[in-house]
Amino acid sequence: SSSISNDAEYVTEDKEITLKWSERSSSMIVWNNIGATTCYCEQIQIPSHDVSHHHSITIDNKTDKYSIGDLSLLVIVLASFQTRKRLFISYQSWDSNMRMDNYDRK
Repeated sequence: SSSISNDAEYVTEDKEITLKWSERSSSMIVWNNIGATTCYCEQIQIPSHDVSHHHSITIDNKTDKYSIGDLSLLVIVLASFQTRKRLFISYQSWDSNMRMDNYDRK
């Protein structure tokens, strides 16, 4: 039997555990030797492969809908075809593990 609920953490079908719908809706924006940029629903996660260079960053993506981007040792670049917005983040301006909810967008 299967059970599906909006409140349920997981959907179970015949004793197999599958991810809930919201966990399936993710997409890789960029993956390179610096790190990875992944969009999960309304957030963008940017973990660095080497935390001695950079800490991870979380960006709210509810309104800007960033879908493409790139990473380097100096900058993160994100852009949206849908909203035509761009975001440039210089690593030199950040010094700790951070979560970005309010920041200047172009």
